[in-house]
Amino acid sequence: MVSGTYHVNEGFSGDPPSEMKDASKQQRDAEKAKEASAVAGSSSIDEERGNWSNKCDFFLSALGYAVGLGNVWRFPKLAYDHGGGSFLIPYTIMLIFAGLPLFFMELALGQYSGAGPTRLFGRMAPAIKGLGFAMLAVTFYVCIYYNMIIAWTIFYVFAGFTSELPWDHCAENRPNCIEFGANSTSAASANSSAANATEPTCPGTCISAAEDYFNRAMLGYEPGVHDWYNYGELQWKLVLCLLGAWAIVCASLIKGVQSSGKVVYFTALFPFAVLFILFFRGITLDGAIDGIEYYITPRYEKLMEAKVWQDAATQIFYSLGPAFGGLITLASYNKFNNNCHRDAVLIAFCNCGTSVFAGFVVFSILGFMSKMSGLPMDKVVQSGPALAFVAFPDAVTSLPVSPLWSFLFFFMLITLGLDSMFTLVETVTTALLDHFKSLRAHKEWVVVGTCALGFVLGLTMCCSAGINMFTLIDETCASWNILLFAFLEVATVSWLYGVDRFFGDIEEMGMRLPAAIKWYWKGCWLVVTPKILIVLVVWKFVTVEKVGRKDEPFPDSIQALGWLIGVSTVVFLPILTIRQVLKRKRSGKPLGAALWKPTPKWLPAK
Repeated sequence: MVSGTYHVNEGFSGDPPSEMKDASKQQRDAEKAKEASAVAGSSSIDEERGNWSNKCDFFLSALGYAVGLGNVWRFPKLAYDHGGGSFLIPYTIMLIFAGLPLFFMELALGQYSGAGPTRLFGRMAPAIKGLGFAMLAVTFYVCIYYNMIIAWTIFYVFAGFTSELPWDHCAENRPNCIEFGANSTSAASANSSAANATEPTCPGTCISAAEDYFNRAMLGYEPGVHDWYNYGELQWKLVLCLLGAWAIVCASLIKGVQSSGKVVYFTALFPFAVLFILFFRGITLDGAIDGIEYYITPRYEKLMEAKVWQDAATQIFYSLGPAFGGLITLASYNKFNNNCHRDAVLIAFCNCGTSVFAGFVVFSILGFMSKMSGLPMDKVVQSGPALAFVAFPDAVTSLPVSPLWSFLFFFMLITLGLDSMFTLVETVTTALLDHFKSLRAHKEWVVVGTCALGFVLGLTMCCSAGINMFTLIDETCASWNILLFAFLEVATVSWLYGVDRFFGDIEEMGMRLPAAIKWYWKGCWLVVTPKILIVLVVWKFVTVEKVGRKDEPFPDSIQALGWLIGVSTVVFLPILTIRQVLKRKRSGKPLGAALWKPTPKWLPAK
């Protein structure tokens, strides 16, 4: 704690004389040389661990990790709900003061240490060794449900290889199903009453043909029949799609970053090409301009609502992906002198620019759907899986050559998801290989074993009511806990390790930052970013809601299971802290303040 306090105060007391800087640098270099001798160079990157083949491999991998499904199916709806164009104000502010500082910090940490999160934090401060394992636990939970989304998209890609899309028409004996296709009688009826914004009527709750197909044909789910107590049977088509999704991930990672670094040249760039194609097709559709106006029309009064700022910060946080361990893992394979500062800024702004551009694509198509169905925009605007597997499939049934547009859209979703999956699984396998170096000679089997375990656990979401398990894990595995981990991370680096010492590490990697940029990073890491994260954690607990689907909360026992999922990631913090204390006590190593200081193994990976 003394060391952390020194560095915090040093950051605000002005720059010391050059003689003191030189002496301090010489002393630090001497200490590091001594430590390096003590551990016999144990921190240098082992050749068996590997590196990126070139800088472009890393850049595209990090870009693909940041630009994911949330950019396409979550940001546009948030922008619409929270003031349209005016939402960009809190969104940009949160990018500058919350997302970007964490993004750069993690890249710099991983690159300097050459280690994954489970090794890095234990070397920086033994008392918080559990932080890396907590991040790893969240990442593995995400792997389980995230690849399920890719399995769904694979299902839709193959289902669309027909002259007429199978969700164009309702199945027989589905009285609550409404067709919105261009040639359907329901659409014609809806259009005839569009002037009065009259919604179609049906016995019970109306659902579109696409929603009925999503529930019935793919999930095997019957609302009102399947639930937590009647879980249904395995849907074997979905099982095969999940197997295919994990097989793609396994094959891409079988050689580690050497193989995944080549795959991302396609998976990271292809989505941008499809977004441009969909944009130019979307703006030519009838009603597209109306949809885009809904998206960008500013409503500045919304800026006075606290939830707008909370959602902006949350979207930035989950979009860039800090505190999952993925960024640290990717950067740990960098060359020591890579300019990760430049990479962080470029990737962060590319990520946010993609979100904004995707909003134009999505709302041009939703505007067309509103025009075709006769429904107001607020009835067709959706987010998440509902946008990808219900709203968009509904819209493409009305387009000429609809199977082509369906293929482009769902194949784009596959590539968006795979980039994120590569990093998530690489984070897990890197942790295993860092801790059990004897496994590095059998890296392929580690990847195969990890993917096989993820597949088996994912089978719980391939049953008829598996969508409930998917929703539960999605809502609970990375919520308040991941925000807490981010706070602990930035607090450890800025308050314990010291921002000035961290800047010394950054300079050691060859990055010379202007004074103004340094003060920006200092202000964020020491004050602004930690405060934002604490507010978000508290707000999560204040506004906690029960997990459920379609406004129907799950049973109390399932709510408890959801809390258990979140808590199961946090328990690594106290457990490994206690273990470190006992371990150091047995070996005669110092306790107290030494638990919060870097160990001799904290060395530059050069």
